[in-house]
Amino acid sequence: MILENISVCEKNDVFIHSPFDIIPHLKDFSDFPREHFTVIALSARYKVISIRTLFIGISNRCLINERQVFTSLVKDEADAFIIVHNHPSQDVTPSPEDIELTKTFIEASKIMGLQLLDHLIINANCNDYFSFLEHSLCFKEIKKAG
Repeated sequence: MILENISVCEKNDVFIHSPFDIIPHLKDFSDFPREHFTVIALSARYKVISIRTLFIGISNRCLINERQVFTSLVKDEADAFIIVHNHPSQDVTPSPEDIELTKTFIEASKIMGLQLLDHLIINANCNDYFSFLEHSLCFKEIKKAG
């Protein structure tokens, strides 16, 4: 299911220096019985411009339209972004589909001139998360913010 701006949160003066910095701001986006795909738009200095849920799936998958993600980022005049989705199962281990999606976004972001900083998988209330960047999964040559 594709939704236009179903859930938008604008954060003033929140800067991201590590994946852990954004986790407290994702609690409202985490505890759902279906997967939610959220995009965090960031400025060149990694200031949060917006946190926007763009897609809602079923309990174990979500169909993502990359074009709509990039359209949202361009509208927000973002320079960088983080993608986030929840796992209703509470297991934050990435699936093969999660890994392929991350690779797709890394390649597409290069073409679009935007920097994908991380892909986070969160569980309910953000008690646990998986950062592709922290685990060096798909992100081998991308510098950490800070």
